[in-house]
Amino acid sequence: MRVLPKLEAKALLRAEVKRLPAELKGCLPCALARKVVAPELLVRENDVAICTLEKYAARMGHLVVVPKQHVEKMCDSPWSLYRDMQFLVWEAAVTLEKLFSPERVYTAQLGSPRPRSTAFSHVCVNVVPIYETDERSRASHVFSWTRSVSVYDPIEALSLAEKIRASWI
Repeated sequence: MRVLPKLEAKALLRAEVKRLPAELKGCLPCALARKVVAPELLVRENDVAICTLEKYAARMGHLVVVPKQHVEKMCDSPWSLYRDMQFLVWEAAVTLEKLFSPERVYTAQLGSPRPRSTAFSHVCVNVVPIYETDERSRASHVFSWTRSVSVYDPIEALSLAEKIRASWI
């Protein structure tokens, strides 16, 4: 994994979003859910959501669960979507705990009220293994790009996604 400063990571993300097909309207989570980008990083899916290795990772093994339909607010979706999405989140967290033995696995439903340079209006649930026990383990540090962002080498990402897929509970 390469650790990048925020500005460099934002530039990579902006470039990736610019390459999306026009019909996705710049929504990277929709592109992930439709397997338009990074299908090789998909680790699991169910009827309503996908779970993929996060390319712009907070920690090694960071996964993101994305609803297949564009959802901006959970209150606009049926209970069944939330329930099935959260089941995938639970499976992801348990898999990461068993595979990597982190100190903890954080889960956080994220998504910006409006598109931002590091966030999208599409609801996503991040599943992040935490290996540290010091200040770096604070949620305010984990779910922020203020310090840095980790980006995988493509071969490393493929290998890690396969390892997580093979270990899925």
